[in-house]
Amino acid sequence: MSQLQSVLEMASTPSVAPASAPVVATAAMNGGPPRLLATVLCEDVAHSVADDAPLIYRVFLVAAAERLPHPQRLTVVTFWLFDAPAVYEVAVRVLTPDGAQWVNGALEVEIAQPGTYHTTSVNFGLLAFPVHGRYRVEVLVDGELAGAYPLFVQEGG
Repeated sequence: MSQLQSVLEMASTPSVAPASAPVVATAAMNGGPPRLLATVLCEDVAHSVADDAPLIYRVFLVAAAERLPHPQRLTVVTFWLFDAPAVYEVAVRVLTPDGAQWVNGALEVEIAQPGTYHTTSVNFGLLAFPVHGRYRVEVLVDGELAGAYPLFVQEGG
């Protein structure tokens, strides 16, 4: 099995149970927990002037590092459905291959209407990944794990 096949096989193993079928927001929804619809690991994100839609740059799952520490920009973009008006804390943390928390970032999201779709982004800027291996990117809302994703730093260039 090639190294790429091995990485893809490991990446396809979910770290968290997959979400149920897509949900359509309705006025009848009355306050369920926020739902993480999608997460994208990328280098950077900007927002369209026309409609504020995210413009995502260089999506990746694997970073090839010739030498360590490996410099890599990391932004985590999340897409949510919020069923209840409230102020939520959305946080992202990155764990090293040995499971230690390495970096984290958080932001507050104020939702005024039930059934609101919202996009967030946590930009870590330029990080220096210290070792090769499988990192874990975790997305939390109000301290509860909403999703977890692998990020591989492997030898290569």
